Amino acid sequence: MEENVQIEFRKKFLDAAKKRDTHLILAVDDVGWRNVERVVREASKELLAIKVHIEHPALWGMTHKEAIDRLKKLTNNAFIILDTKLADIGNTNAFKARYYFEHGYDALICHGFPGEEAVKAIVDVANETGKGVFMLVAMSSKGHLFRETEVDKLVEIAHHVGVAGVIAPGNQYDLTSHIKMRAKELLILSPGIGAQGGEVSKAIAAGTDFAIVGRAILNSETPAEEARKFREEVNTLLAARKLPKKGPVLDDKLVSILVEKEALRFGDFTLKSGRKSSYFFNTGNLDSGKAMTRVGAAYADAIIANGMQDSFDVIFGPAYKGIPLAACCAQALYRKHDVEKRFIYDRKEEKTHGDAKDKSIVGNLKSGDRVLIIDDVITTGQAKLDAIEKLKALGLDVNVMGMIILFNRQETALDGTNPVQEFEKKGLKMVSVLNARDVFEYLRHREVGGKKAIEEKTYNLFKQHQKEYGVKE
Repeated sequence: MEENVQIEFRKKFLDAAKKRDTHLILAVDDVGWRNVERVVREASKELLAIKVHIEHPALWGMTHKEAIDRLKKLTNNAFIILDTKLADIGNTNAFKARYYFEHGYDALICHGFPGEEAVKAIVDVANETGKGVFMLVAMSSKGHLFRETEVDKLVEIAHHVGVAGVIAPGNQYDLTSHIKMRAKELLILSPGIGAQGGEVSKAIAAGTDFAIVGRAILNSETPAEEARKFREEVNTLLAARKLPKKGPVLDDKLVSILVEKEALRFGDFTLKSGRKSSYFFNTGNLDSGKAMTRVGAAYADAIIANGMQDSFDVIFGPAYKGIPLAACCAQALYRKHDVEKRFIYDRKEEKTHGDAKDKSIVGNLKSGDRVLIIDDVITTGQAKLDAIEKLKALGLDVNVMGMIILFNRQETALDGTNPVQEFEKKGLKMVSVLNARDVFEYLRHREVGGKKAIEEKTYNLFKQHQKEYGVKE
């Protein structure tokens, strides 16, 4: 079938939610069929789908087909999703998926950690049979090992193989918000609401599109009434949920950390160039593991997104602020993307003792190396020129091929030229993780740490500064 089967399934799922006026999925986490049958019958009008586990039909004394047929009849043909959490090699995943789809399940849930090839095998079978696949990218259980680094990889896999949606926790709001920003068009189905402590209002605000609720309904004396309350609350909150304002899509956690750590500060500053500014950028304030992990990931992701991973051999972090940035970038490249690179840094003053090979450059810089410069901020670009000249002065046959800057102030050099364009004229690939204009537009209508990120006066001063010194787009 066509490659857009999962897109069509996603549309079918959304159309059914609109027609049935519900975004509620019942997880039948109950061994006994008698209670499941009673609850499903009474609450059927409130449900879009039923989520069952692979063991349920056997526990109910039925075949898969018999269980599906009964549930379909009780719910007037609701979706039946098998929570099989497939997590095997591709070949095994494929024959299991085919078995379940042929027995009548509308969709199944799989794990992503076995890798892209393993998930693709499931999606391929689903596409052949016109069924759906939802991939788990984080769990609702306490103490799970799905940290943001792993979650990012899983969401990337979800996009690459083209699943219909992802499973994200309805009781860990920061993590689900993080997933929502990256999931884009993928549907988010969230367990953990109700008995596991998840609150509908917080889950929907974080990005949940469909609430998966089990014991809170199954164990209720009035399951139909309980299901109705969940359905109405979810529908009301989804209808009122504010979508992000149109504008740049930025890493919210990265920007928040920069503001919270005051790496991005607002006030009255005089820059090295002598210009006055309403803000200052200083990565020296990023003094925690969490902050540096996020920054390292941002650099690494930018390298991969721009296809630069095969264009350099070593990362150079100019002293002093570039040193930890180069180190955390190299570490993130390996951890997140399995890309191994060396990193080096320079000394402000040459060493006069010990091994002569690192008197000005620390690390293993080799003749013929292609160098990627990592640094914190670019204003006029002079410091970057100095770093390049320092490498040339070593007398080694090295080539600076590009530069990644965490924050581009988007200002002209003192001679009125655009420093980024000037570097590009020299054959250097220039990438900015964040651009000042995007960041200010992003923060203008947002809160960080429970308070307004920037005041309107600060924003207006920034706009005036850009009018005077900003590069032309």
